[in-house]
Amino acid sequence: MGFSSIEAQAIVDGAIDRGLLGKGAGHIVYRLAKEKDLEIREAGLKLVQGEMWEDIMKIFKAGEN
Repeated sequence: MGFSSIEAQAIVDGAIDRGLLGKGAGHIVYRLAKEKDLEIREAGLKLVQGEMWEDIMKIFKAGEN
């Protein structure tokens, strides 16, 4: 996916804070990119910047997947 360790840590921390790490950090980024028609790196960077976490919660809450 091409994230630095600092970027990856921010994504993992965000997933932990929201109880989503069991979904897999990579899967979270992939699902956001797929649902919002973004490139994977763009989706990940949005999460690193603290953006779009509400969208992630909706994505995973809707299907509980």
